[in-house]
Amino acid sequence: MFLISKTMRIIIILLLAFLTAPSFAQIGEAPKDESILVGRAMNSPASPTLRYWNTSNGKYYSLMYDNKKYTITDLKSILFYATDEELEQLYQFLKAGFDGGDIKSVSVGEGSISVGKVGGQIMLFIYERGEAEGQTYLNKKGLDKLFGKRE
Repeated sequence: MFLISKTMRIIIILLLAFLTAPSFAQIGEAPKDESILVGRAMNSPASPTLRYWNTSNGKYYSLMYDNKKYTITDLKSILFYATDEELEQLYQFLKAGFDGGDIKSVSVGEGSISVGKVGGQIMLFIYERGEAEGQTYLNKKGLDKLFGKRE
């Protein structure tokens, strides 16, 4: 049997602790964001923003918005796959909300978006898995900017 002095044991334990400590680290360099910005409703960080990622299953979109249900900044997003045609259909659906009338809904990913007119704006009610997640407002110019129709 090997005889190791107490000092040698302490050195080995400390050496092992320092060598294995990085494997428990949870902070590191984040991967580069490969998303492509479609548009932003206004020049504000909390403004509704639409971006997508190219994946093997098609374009994966994120509609990020500031939940106006609360007075604090509460950023939320709804994620969905869509073709260019489906995205255009979503744009046309939201644009039709400016015509007024009853609140209308459309399925988006695992959720849905309902839209109704409030003054000169539309109000979007976002639902995920049947539960209300949040709401936000858009004016006509903001909707066009969000979908990349104008700068």
